[in-house]
Amino acid sequence: MQATARFSPGPWAEAPSCPREEQGRPGGRQRGLLEADLVILQFPLWWFSMPAILKGWIDRVFTRDFAYGSLPRYGNGPLAGKKALVTTFTGGAESHFGERGVNGGIEDLLHHVLHGTLYFTGFAVLPPFVTHSAVHVNDDQYAAIAERYRKRLIGIESDEPIPYRAEAGGDYDEARQLKPGREASGRSGLQLHRKS
Repeated sequence: MQATARFSPGPWAEAPSCPREEQGRPGGRQRGLLEADLVILQFPLWWFSMPAILKGWIDRVFTRDFAYGSLPRYGNGPLAGKKALVTTFTGGAESHFGERGVNGGIEDLLHHVLHGTLYFTGFAVLPPFVTHSAVHVNDDQYAAIAERYRKRLIGIESDEPIPYRAEAGGDYDEARQLKPGREASGRSGLQLHRKS
């Protein structure tokens, strides 16, 4: 089975149908983000990150004085009050992306997107929707994945965001270091930035 992916970024994205004077200018795409209650970034995991075209879109749209700038950040940024969901597809098996998996934990691999881009700018970041071994699914598995995704989107209002620590929440000192004793037992690395 061969699958074809389609990228549908919404009406504010650059497209050949955009007037030439609007191409390359973030205004309409930024308006789209401001008007949205939920933003979904959907992409195949590409060399353990997002594809370059999506990174370029973020670089052009999440600009200084729009998505970041002075404090507050991390949970209190300009896009606070909105939810974000990352939907991604991996070529490797689920076991490859576990805590002890050869590729590392999926949330650690996505930390730069989930925490460093979305949470940094204020989004309440929902746990990612991940499909593993996406290149090997048959028609029945594809139907099951589509149904699982449909149910996730229907229930998205009740999804609890990842409990990241707010920069202004009292857990960090003046040097932006996590204060001693704030970490949960056994937590280390990127997981330190989660409340629980």
